Amino acid sequence: FVGAISLNLMYNSFTPRKYPENGISWWASKISVLAVVGVCQSLIMVALLVNVNGLAPASIGKTLLLTILTALVSVSIVMLFNLLFDKVGSFLMLIFLILQLSGSGGTYPIQLSNSFFEAIHPYLPMTYSIDAYRQLFGLGGSISTDLFILSAILIVFNLLIILFYAIKRKQLRKEDFEVEEESAALETQTA
Repeated sequence: FVGAISLNLMYNSFTPRKYPENGISWWASKISVLAVVGVCQSLIMVALLVNVNGLAPASIGKTLLLTILTALVSVSIVMLFNLLFDKVGSFLMLIFLILQLSGSGGTYPIQLSNSFFEAIHPYLPMTYSIDAYRQLFGLGGSISTDLFILSAILIVFNLLIILFYAIKRKQLRKEDFEVEEESAALETQTA
């Protein structure tokens, strides 16, 4: 989640390079960059945990799947809030991160938390990541429910991002992009 916040601060997930054909193509051009970085972060983290820390999960494949899915969910949530609220969205995501750390049951068992954190516990994506990691690293139970919930969160947030881009595309003026393309073509011809 911290990597997703940092990445979204550095990468412009709004400005298109050319006039987008539709909301889906605009989404695909932006999420592809963020998703690749998120997947790379996941692979590096799991490789270091296994090879340096000696982590021995019950299934390395399930661990990679869960880590990648968690990264994609984090990237999508942070991306949507950055698109909707710009830099304020990043600040909101820091607050959300703090709430997740306290309310997901990762630091302390949720039963030891106050009623506020118990109430928000089922609504935090990190709750399901932590539960699945516990199953993989120690308990040996099923992670299918956690994967289903994380996948549903991923789909919902990406549909909201596509909707955002579709609405914003209607507000863009195609002429502005055509003028920029013509001036760039003229510059390359004179150079």
